[in-house]
Amino acid sequence: SIAISELNNVYSGIHKIVYTVRSKEGEFGINTPAYLSELDLFANWLRNQEKVGFVDTHTTTLKKINQDLHGGDSSYSTIPSDKQSVAQYLLLYEMSLPVGLGLDNIQNSDQSASKLTVVLHKMDSQELIDFDHNVVRWLNNNSAFLSVDEGTGMDLLFAYLSSNNIKDIIAGSLLGLILIAVILCYALK
Repeated sequence: SIAISELNNVYSGIHKIVYTVRSKEGEFGINTPAYLSELDLFANWLRNQEKVGFVDTHTTTLKKINQDLHGGDSSYSTIPSDKQSVAQYLLLYEMSLPVGLGLDNIQNSDQSASKLTVVLHKMDSQELIDFDHNVVRWLNNNSAFLSVDEGTGMDLLFAYLSSNNIKDIIAGSLLGLILIAVILCYALK
């Protein structure tokens, strides 16, 4: 418990959920300024949620590259305004990675979806499930260029498993109690 509290306080949190954020434009859609602007808006919305400790998306990398290419001027910490600049910045970033590494960990092969990672502070299983549902609902209601399904990750998997197990245990216990009562009533007649 002390170790979990330390992880929760010192680091950004202990729960990790990964979302695949798809472009409604399809192939190469994640390089459009409209997609990137909405993805950045979505990431900022997530950062403002109460239990969120950290959000990682490739818009952060693009903004950092844009700033660095303009002499570190913080006013350039923005998303490039055209698709060609985005493609060039991503190529520059990919070329700076060590041999064997690429953009496969942040986007799919046809560039129609990118990865967004959210790290959350300590919460119970039902809070994790509710957070995930709120994220999907918010994005689907507030975005013209993005779509997302439920998040993935071990924390969310175990949240759903424990939720289902609790429901099954309660249902099984009630059924067992009813069967025992029926058997006792029949046996004691």
